[in-house]
Amino acid sequence: QSSDKMAPTAEEELFLTPLKTPICLLDAKEAFEGLSADEKRYAHHLTQGCWAGALACLAQCSPESPKLFLLLFKLFTADTPAVLQEASGKAGVPEVEFEAFLQFASVFFGNMGNYLSFGDTKFVPRCEAMSIASIITASSDKTLSAEWDAISTAVFDLSPGVKQMGLEGNGISTYYSPGITEAEIKVVQDFLQSQNLGDQAYNTRLFKDGGAYKLAVAS
Repeated sequence: QSSDKMAPTAEEELFLTPLKTPICLLDAKEAFEGLSADEKRYAHHLTQGCWAGALACLAQCSPESPKLFLLLFKLFTADTPAVLQEASGKAGVPEVEFEAFLQFASVFFGNMGNYLSFGDTKFVPRCEAMSIASIITASSDKTLSAEWDAISTAVFDLSPGVKQMGLEGNGISTYYSPGITEAEIKVVQDFLQSQNLGDQAYNTRLFKDGGAYKLAVAS
C-alpha cells in the first residue's frame, strides 16, 4: 500500500482524529492504599458499576458504536498493539497509517463512541479504510474482517446528517428513534413534569411506536 494520499481539506480536518493524542496512565495505587477497607470496597464497586454503565454510552452515541467497540475489544484482546503493528507492517500497512489507527481507537475508547463527548461532533480515522481492513486481516483473530466490512462505511460517513448530534435532519441522535421531533419530545417532557417525574427525564431514550411513546430510563 502507498501512504501517499491527498491532504484533507480544512473542513475534513475538523472531523479527523488528531495526529498525536497523549495517552496518560492514571496511577491510583498510592491513593487507593491510603483508603480504609470500607473505602476500598466502595471505590472498587463504584468503578465496576461505572464500567458496566459506560457500555450504555455506546448505544446512546451512534448505531455503529457498539459494534465498533466489540470489534476493537476483540482485536486488541487477540494481539497486543506491538504484535499487531508487526503483522500489519508485513501486510504492507505503513507505520503512519497504523499510528493513525491507534489514535482513532484511543479517541474512540476515551469518548465511548465515535462522537466527541464534549462538542457532539463525529470523528473519523485519519488513516484509510483500506489500511484498517488490512490491519484487521493481519490480526490473529480471523473472524473480524466481516465485522469491519459491516460498519466501515458508517465509521467513515461524514454526510451532513451524521456529522454532529442533533434532531430533525440537523444531526443524529440515538437517544430518540428516527423521526421524533422536538415538539414531540416536549410533549413527553411536559407529561413527566405533570406526573412529578421531571427528574426522570435525564439519561433516557425515547422511542416512538405508532401513536405511542416508550421512555427507557437508565437504572
